This record gives sequence, C-alpha cells and structure tokens, in this order.
Amino acid sequence: MATEKSITKRITDWLKAQPNCWMLKYHGGMYSTAGTPDLLVSWHGHFYAFEVKQKGKYPTAIQKRVIEQINDAGGIARVVRSLEDVQEVFDDTGWDHYFEQQ
Repeated sequence: MATEKSITKRITDWLKAQPNCWMLKYHGGMYSTAGTPDLLVSWHGHFYAFEVKQKGKYPTAIQKRVIEQINDAGGIARVVRSLEDVQEVFDDTGWDHYFEQQ
C-alpha cells in the first residue's frame, strides 16, 4: 500500500508541472491552524485544498470541519487518496482542460 508521503509526492510533482498553478504543501505544527488540508492550490482564480489520506484512513473531525468550511466559502476541498483522485476533482469542476495530462 502506498504511504501518504508517496501519494503526496506524486500529487505535488504533477501539480508543480502544470502551468499557472501555485501549490503549497502545508506542514502542520504547534503554531499552525489545526485541520488545514495537506495541499493548498490556487489555479486560474480557483482555490483547491486536498487532504491526502492512505486507503483505509479517514480525516479527523477537525479536518472534516475545515474541509466543510472551505467548501462553504466557495473553495473546493476534498479528501484524496491518489493523483487520479485529484485529477478527477479537476474533471468534475470543469477545469481539467487547462492541465497537461501526464
């Protein structure tokens, strides 16, 4: 089974290769905001947040709440378990045509 670290690396490598895409790998710590998703992405005026989880793992209650808050504020936040999950989010939101398929 792929680790969360390897899944995140595959996603971040792909996002970094996309034109006009800004991405931040969020590293939580004692002074950070609890529940912030792992990847924050701005692309063509749209905000995406991805909480990366291994298969069989689930977000905490605070992570679920932050995802809900981002979605309520007009961003797009999802739990993802693979690069294909991220690409599907872009497909579902109609923005996939801007990205190069790799």
